[in-house]
Amino acid sequence: MFSDDYIAVLSSHCPHLEELDISGTIVRNTCFWKLSACPNLQRLHLVYCSMINIDNAMRALQTCCTQLKVLDLAWCNVRDSTMEELSGCTELVELNLKQNANFSQVGLELLVEGSMKLKTKGCRKLEKINLLCCNVNDTGVQALAYNCPRLCEVILPGWSSLTDDTAIALSTCKNLRVLSICGSKIADKGLKLLCSQCSLRDLDVQRCNLITDAGMREAVTCLTLRKINITCSANISAEMKASLRNCRRLLVQDNRRCGARGVMCTCRFPGMRLSELRRLRIRDHTWNCAASGGLCTCRFPGMCLSDIMMRPPDMEINV
Repeated sequence: MFSDDYIAVLSSHCPHLEELDISGTIVRNTCFWKLSACPNLQRLHLVYCSMINIDNAMRALQTCCTQLKVLDLAWCNVRDSTMEELSGCTELVELNLKQNANFSQVGLELLVEGSMKLKTKGCRKLEKINLLCCNVNDTGVQALAYNCPRLCEVILPGWSSLTDDTAIALSTCKNLRVLSICGSKIADKGLKLLCSQCSLRDLDVQRCNLITDAGMREAVTCLTLRKINITCSANISAEMKASLRNCRRLLVQDNRRCGARGVMCTCRFPGMRLSELRRLRIRDHTWNCAASGGLCTCRFPGMCLSDIMMRPPDMEINV
């Protein structure tokens, strides 16, 4: 079983380590202080590391891993106090906070503005952030947008009450390329502002029921836009959807059976061949999927475990 002892051995023998993925493993707080032996560590993935005291872990990281640029904390019970500790990681460029509903806009403000108590400056170099299923409101997103002008990818909660105030704030991020506002209360006015001020390439407005045909007409005028998801957006007419599909530069995603199991999975990698796989991470947890008996293979249609065990020469498997 992977534990703190392995981290100690790893850090002492791999001083040039740049990326570490220990997602789903049973590690505790003390191991993160041992990462001081890896001064070049830039990318760290801690998905589902439920045994750690996340606040203490972040305190160690800001001290020991001063070059950290990418941090994945999905499903890690992040709180406001965690965000305050994290504000000392000033070199962070990419942060995944998906499925952490226990921090508020206060935590998001501390993250990007810094903490007077801890004398930290905040993560103002952020370019990518994932806030899917987080408890975030307009105030939190405003703090994020105004303090992180380099933002190029923002994934917002997915069922929130975010309004056009969020759109106004994000429109100041001129480098914004990828944006998900699904399930929000952003309307045509906010969408128009985003499309006119940002160079959007990938836009997700699924379940945005305040966006109408008028908003979609503004989206089409954004010449940089290449992909748009309009699934379950009730006020976009069939005629407008047809018009969007006729736009040659646009890839339109509209999953009519959006509630059916497997639809979202199978459309992500259409026609994927196993021989094209370049990187596979096998973690300690499995996805619960009734269709596959506990191990979810529906993300890669046509792939089976026997294929994986064959290990084609161009496949890299990280365990």
